[in-house]
Amino acid sequence: MKNFLLLLLFWSYSYSIFSQADKVTIDKSISGMKIKVNGNDFIINGVNWDYTPIGTNYSYSLYNQEDSVIKQALDDEMSLLKNMGVNTIRVYAGIPKKMD
Repeated sequence: MKNFLLLLLFWSYSYSIFSQADKVTIDKSISGMKIKVNGNDFIINGVNWDYTPIGTNYSYSLYNQEDSVIKQALDDEMSLLKNMGVNTIRVYAGIPKKMD
């Protein structure tokens, strides 16, 4: 019973830590507008992003490929963007929910 209570306490504590969302606000003033995340200024370092491998054209869809291809492409691309300091991407075609 003691182990169960400890497990329940740990689970509820970890759930509360990981389920908290960042608070995003927009501050408007005479000098302009700022995005703030958890009270801190957020600078957007963004790019327009789409995945089109060499030899394909605008009709290529990454999300019509096998899961392993999608995962490899996203791992490669997102690590490059992270190394560039990108924290925001804009996509033109929606990223679909994974359908099981």
